[in-house]
Amino acid sequence: MVDAEYQLKTEQAKYTDLQMTLEKQGLDQKAAAATVNSEYKQAQLKADRDKELAKEGLIPDLDEKLSTVKPMSCCSAPSSNWSGFPSPNNRCKLSCQRKKPKSINCARCSS
Repeated sequence: MVDAEYQLKTEQAKYTDLQMTLEKQGLDQKAAAATVNSEYKQAQLKADRDKELAKEGLIPDLDEKLSTVKPMSCCSAPSSNWSGFPSPNNRCKLSCQRKKPKSINCARCSS
């Protein structure tokens, strides 16, 4: 009986550890997305400002061209849409951690 209690506590600790790890990863991704979004918006504001200043003849055309915001190659403008924690893949990982015997791996979440 003591061995079963020990195994239960071990699995509960593993689950909690996985949950915290996934939550930290989600928060890190959210912070990175917010940084990219902020930098993109700042670049847009600078480009708009330089465009107006160039129209007035207050800065060289080259400065305006250099500050032009180009579309991001991986996607359109950064989005503030964040599904949050846990993502579907993270929910799968947590569910598998809770249910699976150690010898079985989940094909959906690769855990």
